[in-house]
Amino acid sequence: IGVAPMVGGGVVDVGALARQHVDGGAMVALEQVDADRVDTYTLVEVLAAWDRIEAMAAYYKRMVAHRLATRPQAPARTSRRPAAEIAFRLGATRQHARGLIDAGAAMTSGAGMITAEALRAGVINAAKADMLIERTNHLPAELALAVQEEALTGGGGLRTLPQLRRAVDQTIAPVDP
Repeated sequence: IGVAPMVGGGVVDVGALARQHVDGGAMVALEQVDADRVDTYTLVEVLAAWDRIEAMAAYYKRMVAHRLATRPQAPARTSRRPAAEIAFRLGATRQHARGLIDAGAAMTSGAGMITAEALRAGVINAAKADMLIERTNHLPAELALAVQEEALTGGGGLRTLPQLRRAVDQTIAPVDP
């Protein structure tokens, strides 16, 4: 169960890939899975492993957006602000680009580092990470970290976004009315 044949021969333990920290090797292995030859359970594990890789990519996307926003702009290169440049390149709104920058900024400071690690490791997806950052960014760093840790240790990765949002709000309510 959870072992899938690869297109070129051999097998890959996708169940393990769906539960471990992701890396380039996991992505290469997943690309080789012969999805037509696996059972339903294994295919769900393949999907879960790809979800972890997507989360890792979301982490790096936010970190790079923040780095771009904090880099001094060379006037000859661009006249746009970083959010506008990101929005243009990604075909997204400036609001979305600003959200990437803000999430990356929060994840590089103490207040968002727990969420950053959970996203990078694929424990949570980008929507959950963005919600955690948005809901705790206004709190003092120590409280933000405590709220994020409580939310993530209470099954954060397996909760739906609305369930996680409620858990975060219930954790914040007594200390930040």
